[in-house]
Amino acid sequence: MADKFYDYIDYHIVYDFDSRGASDAMKGKGNCAAMSAEYRLFCWLVGIQCEYIKGYTKSGAHAWNRVKADGVWYYIDNALCLKRSKKLWKTHVSIA
Repeated sequence: MADKFYDYIDYHIVYDFDSRGASDAMKGKGNCAAMSAEYRLFCWLVGIQCEYIKGYTKSGAHAWNRVKADGVWYYIDNALCLKRSKKLWKTHVSIA
């Protein structure tokens, strides 16, 4: 199910740096924060454990998710099209 949510967001939401959050995501556009919040909401609605993570990449502030699927935690980043990694990507630094 977690993969289906990733695919839905990937297909239905276009990246927009100037997006204003979840309300824009419902209109089909969103920045990394909106995409990550939307993904977390979808997971929460069906009882999948998911975390919203804030941090940085080379291009600046960024947001992505960590989701538990099949008993394993995976990182997911819809904005950068990165799917199901067991390790945090070298390009990402999270804020604890």
